[in-house]
Amino acid sequence: MRTKTACALLIGIFLAASNASAQGFWAKKPWQKWSADECKKMLSDSPWGQTWSTATIVNTPIGESSGGTGRTEDPTIYYIVELRSALPMRQALGRSAEIGNNYDKADPQRKKAMDDSVNAFLARPFDDIVVHLDYNSNVELYERDLMHHWQSFAPGVVPEQTYLINSRGEKLVPAQMVVSPGGENSIEFKFPRVVNGHPFIQPGDKSFSFQFISPAIGPLQTQTAFVEFSTKKMMFDGQLSY
Repeated sequence: MRTKTACALLIGIFLAASNASAQGFWAKKPWQKWSADECKKMLSDSPWGQTWSTATIVNTPIGESSGGTGRTEDPTIYYIVELRSALPMRQALGRSAEIGNNYDKADPQRKKAMDDSVNAFLARPFDDIVVHLDYNSNVELYERDLMHHWQSFAPGVVPEQTYLINSRGEKLVPAQMVVSPGGENSIEFKFPRVVNGHPFIQPGDKSFSFQFISPAIGPLQTQTAFVEFSTKKMMFDGQLSY
């Protein structure tokens, strides 16, 4: 009996450790202790942030100029897709701001000012599901063309075929698109959390997806980008966070 009890205890400890490991660093230490690399990982490679890219190979004959486009053998467009309404994503943004302002070496008065600012940001309610896109390219000309494409949309206009899609196949159009001006390479889409009196993402949903169109840029063709988020992996402090 003691042997069985000991085995059961060991299995329980192992499963708990495995679960914590699967959840990542955000389950092991408070956000105030996250490193710069951990914040970056949260934003681009986590249950709440993913990187989508499209690439092609351009062959330039020997001795022939690339025409001054700065093109490479594998021009690529990258999108970092972030669920910024999710609490762990906002914690990563807050911690990144602290690190960028040398919070850990600041005097108590300056620390308090930064604490107040970040805590106010974290406490802000989000009635919408906010999907944030950062975009860039390894070819400077294509990055400028990409910026021109996204900044060409008139205020109030939302690109076609941009949706949140739940597990039941229902598609939700953004209520708003906000394009950063000037030299900032970012876009935000806001989707309502509640549709016809019901949450668009429901507890029984195993996943949901974000779809958008990546435009034709240089040799890169128009493509439908499809990024899936697993609700099982998005549990944070015992709750589904998105």
